[in-house]
Amino acid sequence: MYILNRLEEAWRMQGISSSGGVTRAAIEEFEARNRLVLPELFREYLRTLNGMVAGKVDHYLIAFLPLNVVDTPKCMLAANGNVDIIIAEFSLWSHFYALQLECRQHENGVIASDGENIKRLSSSFSDFLEGYLASPADVANCLLRTH
Repeated sequence: MYILNRLEEAWRMQGISSSGGVTRAAIEEFEARNRLVLPELFREYLRTLNGMVAGKVDHYLIAFLPLNVVDTPKCMLAANGNVDIIIAEFSLWSHFYALQLECRQHENGVIASDGENIKRLSSSFSDFLEGYLASPADVANCLLRTH
């Protein structure tokens, strides 16, 4: 998928390597264990990039998380049959970015949250990546308040 190539290139230009893709079996096991269905682009992202190498952040302090981090209780937020999967974090978890799945199967966009405030950033993972590639500073600073 072209957008994933662009994402990988943006990271490479900053000296960041991806974690390396995971297998389809690992993704299917994650989906089965958590009783959810991931959007196809997110599955492809996991198969090809799978987040950044541990400990790496981009120039804007955003870290995209690999599946082994995503697949932890800290990153799986469930309520009322819906689930938010934390897929990236900003500046040592000052806020995070979560892929929302309605009824555990229908993609409902990406939000940013600091635990108190929530801001809807996009209606899909694809739109989130487009926004990140167009202006990573806007994604990084999406919850900063102006006084």
